[in-house]
Amino acid sequence: PLDQACEDLIEESERNGKAAGTVHMLRTKCRALKRIFGEHTDINDIDIKIVKEYVSKRLAEKVGKTDRTISRHTISKELMTLYSMLCLAKRNGHFDGDVDAIKLRGFKSGYVPKRRRLSKGEDASIAAELLPHRRLHFMFILGTGASLGEARRCKPSHVDFENKVLNLPGTKRESRDRFIPFGLFPELETLLRHIVARMCPGQETL
Repeated sequence: PLDQACEDLIEESERNGKAAGTVHMLRTKCRALKRIFGEHTDINDIDIKIVKEYVSKRLAEKVGKTDRTISRHTISKELMTLYSMLCLAKRNGHFDGDVDAIKLRGFKSGYVPKRRRLSKGEDASIAAELLPHRRLHFMFILGTGASLGEARRCKPSHVDFENKVLNLPGTKRESRDRFIPFGLFPELETLLRHIVARMCPGQETL
């Protein structure tokens, strides 16, 4: 059944060391799949017609109690989760169909990355509204370009004050590790020293 196939995908992702955020995303997308398809649906009954009906239903749904419809980007991620789930089921001998045959060709996610950055006035206004520890977190992300996950994983050992280099650990794979020299940026060095100095005993991450 679909419910078991979803659990197999999540367990496989955890076993392979996928990031917590990725696993959480898979759980969320699986909930949508089970709600529309039905958690007891035989995955071998899923064909291209059923997938098209799924997309039509999702496009017609609203986000909570708002007037906004579900984004195509969200639906695209749900479809990718479905395909990954069926590929795994195929490898495990639980799916007899052709995964490629049920892929919805030409479905556009509509996702466009944001290219806007905060102005000096905007970042100061945001910082002023935050609690002190949140303010430091915000300033760290702003000054280093770290993602939220990277910022949360950063430890004092990642800051080399002698060589003035910050190591941002990748959250999804080691190849995402980055090294940021801060010797020419005294404001960033001051911020890092302040963050490290105010850490509480037993606190492992910045």
